[in-house]
Amino acid sequence: MRYLLSLLIINILVFANVDSIMPEPIFSDEEKAYLKEKKEITMCIDPDWMPFEKIENAKHIGMTEEHFRLFSKKINTPIVLIPTATWTQSIEFAKARKCDIFSLAMSTPERLGYMNFTKPYLTSELVIITQITKPFLDDPRSLTKQPLGITKDYAFIQILKMKYPNSNLIEFNTLKDGLEAVRRGEIFGYVDNLITSGYAIQKDYIGELKIAGKFDEQWNWGIGVRNDDLVLLSIFNKAISSIKNEQYREIINKWISVQYESGFDYELFFELMAFLLFITSLLAYRHYTLNKYTKILEEKERQLRTLSITDSLSGLYNRRHFDDIFFQEFNRAKRTELPFIYAMLDIDNFKKYNDIYGHQLGDIAISLVSDVLQHHTRRAGDYAFRIGGEEFALIFQSTQEQEDINQKKFENILQDIKNLRISHKVNHPSLLLTISCGATKILSYHNIDTLELYRFTDANLYEAKEKGRDRVVYKEIK
Repeated sequence: MRYLLSLLIINILVFANVDSIMPEPIFSDEEKAYLKEKKEITMCIDPDWMPFEKIENAKHIGMTEEHFRLFSKKINTPIVLIPTATWTQSIEFAKARKCDIFSLAMSTPERLGYMNFTKPYLTSELVIITQITKPFLDDPRSLTKQPLGITKDYAFIQILKMKYPNSNLIEFNTLKDGLEAVRRGEIFGYVDNLITSGYAIQKDYIGELKIAGKFDEQWNWGIGVRNDDLVLLSIFNKAISSIKNEQYREIINKWISVQYESGFDYELFFELMAFLLFITSLLAYRHYTLNKYTKILEEKERQLRTLSITDSLSGLYNRRHFDDIFFQEFNRAKRTELPFIYAMLDIDNFKKYNDIYGHQLGDIAISLVSDVLQHHTRRAGDYAFRIGGEEFALIFQSTQEQEDINQKKFENILQDIKNLRISHKVNHPSLLLTISCGATKILSYHNIDTLELYRFTDANLYEAKEKGRDRVVYKEIK
């Protein structure tokens, strides 16, 4: 319960993604003519997804309904609900062009085949719900091999399967079905967004289920618009941008307060206060006995040093640190006369990948490739860097005790990346996301410096691309 309240407070603070002061939408002449000609806009929703939305007595209710009252005023065109029985049926209706828009949805590569998506207007944490007896989870990603439920046809199914290929996801028709399976112990947990999960637990599962942890990922929802109507997409993007931040917060706060604070629970209040007093006393004692402030400052300083040399998306070292390490490790190898290996890598046709699948899945692809590179650079003296958008660099130093680094090492890296099975439909011939590599191993340092090594390795990478990509060009300088 306490964990749920804390997450809800954090979620309210970051929920709306719109600037506080927005102008009225300025529609082009083409958009004005379109709206004048368009008699109505048909809309499909998730018919059972409270507190976001629901069809009740043939009417649209919930948070999105209040948002669409604002949008409808901006575009001055009726938005008509097309009733459906399930979210899956709403998807089928959208594919069949029975509805022009989804009220609230997230982009996936499959959905881009029939819908485009506006900028987000709602955001929420991705959490895991378990039985109340289960421990809280510092890192839910460690549970990806456990049976976890998720609602059928939700966007995050594809994203989670891509990011965690060994995950054991079980699809349910509704959140209610999945939470019942958690309650009965048939699955370990259920993955959903914070707001819907908190609503369901408060309504039906107090004392039985809890939110046990959260993932790093977030749900970012916008309006889905049929992809053969770019004018309507532009209109809704402008309508979203014209709503003030205060108006979004007012809707969010209203629903959170109605559903989670409908009455003042004195018992919970005093229980929470007692818990907070205990924690405060414990922290004071630890501060006195362990000199906590000093340790916190030291840790913060360490974190700042790490952040200054780390790329935030990939978790690899950044270009700034590369510029330092490249010269430092090269000169060290030159002094000790040990082999020095430098490699440059590029994701093949990555601009086309972003154009087709979107930058959100592009970021996930970069993160997955980075995980492979980290796996292959775990020894002391090995380094992996992200030095540009889809560009990476590796440094290896050999010692007498360590295995020799040769072309096979880089071929294994490329194969592990291909084994991720990330679809890339214009990357021929594999139709998978692949990477090209130029690598150089220095055995003799006569008449070679870092600039010459960089140019030589860059030429190797260029040769790998010219020969068809998805390959290594490895050369030794003796």
